[in-house]
Amino acid sequence: MKKVNIYFVANEKELLPDEKEISNFIRDLNDKYEDNDIYFQLITDENVQELKEEDIKNSELFFILFCKEIEENTIQKFNIAYENFKNCQNPKISTYVKKSNEPAGKTVITFMQKLDEELGHYYNIYENIDTIKLNIVLRLKTLGLSLGNLESRDGKLYINEKEIMTLENIPMMFHNKKLQELKTEAKELEDNYWDLKERARISKENERIQQELEDVEYKRNQIKAAIYELEKNILDLQFSFVKISSEGNLSRRQVYAQKCLEQGDIEAAKEALKLEDIKQEAQQILELQNTTKEELQIKINELMQRVETLKIDQNNENRFQEIEDTFAEAIRIEKEGGLYRASLLQYAIYLENNRQYAKAIEMGKKFLAYLQSEEIENNLEDAYMAYGVLANSYSKTENLEDAENNLLQKIEIAKKMENEEKLADTYQEIVTEVYEKTEEYGKAEEYYQKIIEIYEKHSQLEMKLAKTYKKLGVMYCDIEQEKKAEIVFLKAISILEKHLEQKDDEEGLKQLEYLYYSMVFIYLHQHQYLKAEEYNLKQMALIEELQKREPKKYKARAKECYDNLAKVYAIATRNVLFHKEARKLAKKLFSGDLPVTEVSRIGINSNLIATEEFIEKGKLPRAKRHLKVVEDLIQTLLDAIIDNQI
Repeated sequence: MKKVNIYFVANEKELLPDEKEISNFIRDLNDKYEDNDIYFQLITDENVQELKEEDIKNSELFFILFCKEIEENTIQKFNIAYENFKNCQNPKISTYVKKSNEPAGKTVITFMQKLDEELGHYYNIYENIDTIKLNIVLRLKTLGLSLGNLESRDGKLYINEKEIMTLENIPMMFHNKKLQELKTEAKELEDNYWDLKERARISKENERIQQELEDVEYKRNQIKAAIYELEKNILDLQFSFVKISSEGNLSRRQVYAQKCLEQGDIEAAKEALKLEDIKQEAQQILELQNTTKEELQIKINELMQRVETLKIDQNNENRFQEIEDTFAEAIRIEKEGGLYRASLLQYAIYLENNRQYAKAIEMGKKFLAYLQSEEIENNLEDAYMAYGVLANSYSKTENLEDAENNLLQKIEIAKKMENEEKLADTYQEIVTEVYEKTEEYGKAEEYYQKIIEIYEKHSQLEMKLAKTYKKLGVMYCDIEQEKKAEIVFLKAISILEKHLEQKDDEEGLKQLEYLYYSMVFIYLHQHQYLKAEEYNLKQMALIEELQKREPKKYKARAKECYDNLAKVYAIATRNVLFHKEARKLAKKLFSGDLPVTEVSRIGINSNLIATEEFIEKGKLPRAKRHLKVVEDLIQTLLDAIIDNQI
């Protein structure tokens, strides 16, 4: 098991609640990663009897918090960590000053001046403990741990779709005016959307309402996409800064720009990172005979911080051109200064993300040619990403043969990296981006089986295994192999049901609800009405739980579920002439199990009895007429249930 030591210093009484919350956060991370062979060991003054230099030196991360005063013992610990970092880049240091209404003492002011003027070390001023939580996660990511996919969504941070924390209190998030405007607009659209959806359900023939719903849904999706992109860009900016600071290559310009960004002052940050100033300074360094690559790398870091800043400057109409110009300068400096040409790859990724696929392919090829010409064979991670850029860009431009070739190269690199998760992800890419598009379902099935073989070996990947079964089942449904779909859907259901017995996982609930929904239609097509009913009722139970979390969204989903139940009953009734199972279903359901009136119950039962009699006499037309009465009564009853219970 990989153990990660996190040394945490917070000696003032005012900071004890923060220390306790961080301890709980680390404990929560350990709960989420108990199957990943990673353990986060938090070291604090409370669990260390005396100061041992080795405890600090052997820690991967070092966090120091202070507020109004800072003790000599705390400064001593910082000095040990800082000297060790200079010697061997370990531990990565984060320094936090808690914002207070009272003025800082002399010891704090002196220490902060030392950080600023002597060491050039960036310190954070924080109001909310979530700032430190995010920094911990981003710092862990810089260590190269297999934490999984980091993603911001709906104001929360997820790793492998497990919710880690809220982002609403992160300064760069709540101070970003554009993000707050988008969220306000999104809330108004969300309320309007669900109101219109309800009206559209009731008035299905009203074209004006249907069109209005489509318009609002389009705007709603556009705003959601804009929020997702902006939150992602802010998170990328935060991670980029944390990564650079962990390497110790921060300039005063970068520190100042970061502080401006945390206060929402994008214009001041852009001014600090002015392209012409950085360009001029870089040129002066290039012209010096005794130039060092470290000095040039700082200029590259400044340019990359400028790129990330421009990405979140959504009110700037010229930001795309400014980003292009900034990348061009970084690429020039790296080439002329003999630096590793990482900017080429970053530019290719940026172009791909912005759907400029032709240029992304050009830059991706240039980067791979550079790796080959310089015989750089040890940077498999960058080669893996470059082939990914090419594959995705070719796929999006429908050049599927080249997409396949690049994905096959990516698979070979993943094998060299001996990273089975990456290998499984790439197998999934070649299925989604190539074989399902070319309708080569035999190859798609082959690669799905390879993915399943990998995930089955690792218990911590059970949720990915369930998702793979689900995706394979959807493919089987698309090619009308419902029996195979049934088998893999049931495997996914089994995993999720066991998982949800142990953990309250909202994403798992949503996945399971979808699978129950899918099983209803599979069993309808197979005329297995009792099983269709079983999974429909299971779906209803899950929807009731999800409604507690997202009432408006799942109110509509619940009504859809009741409509589907009506279909189950109606289709079963229509097939009662030919399926004994359907007759049992109809009799069972309408003999007192549902809250229906006595008159309705008598009507259903009497018509079912009449149906049976006419079937026995061979008078099928009369049997069908009675079944039509039963079907109409069923639909009326279900409508009544929807109106009364939801």
